[in-house]
Amino acid sequence: MKVLAIESSCDDTSFAIVNDDKSVEFLETINHRKFHKDHGGVVPEMAARQHLDIMDHLSKFQKKINFAKIDAIASTYGPGLIGGLIVGSSFAKGLALSHQKKIIPINHLQAHLLSPRLVSEAIVSLFMFTCIWGKYSTRSCEKC
Repeated sequence: MKVLAIESSCDDTSFAIVNDDKSVEFLETINHRKFHKDHGGVVPEMAARQHLDIMDHLSKFQKKINFAKIDAIASTYGPGLIGGLIVGSSFAKGLALSHQKKIIPINHLQAHLLSPRLVSEAIVSLFMFTCIWGKYSTRSCEKC
């Protein structure tokens, strides 16, 4: 399986093409740190507009993507800044509809927790976590 993934949950915008053997065919992350620093930190509305500009960049780049070889499109659905999530997930849904691809919603926090499995399947099969992140504090026990 080959997946085009879009991440826009906070201030950076990332898109990647990842294969089911965990190899990364393409990865680009655009950070907006200088922009946000100039405005005293991340302003959610301004962050969403930055994501929108990057999606425009990606829409031009998509002409180079062979969608016949893409099986699905993934995007972050939460948690995160609502404006950025709307921009990224709407763009992903539009691509999925226009290219008749399956959409895969990704939970931002679960993705962080499961990222060690990109290196080794044997790392963890059952874990408990507490995430303290602003209003999104979570405690959970997960089986992978």
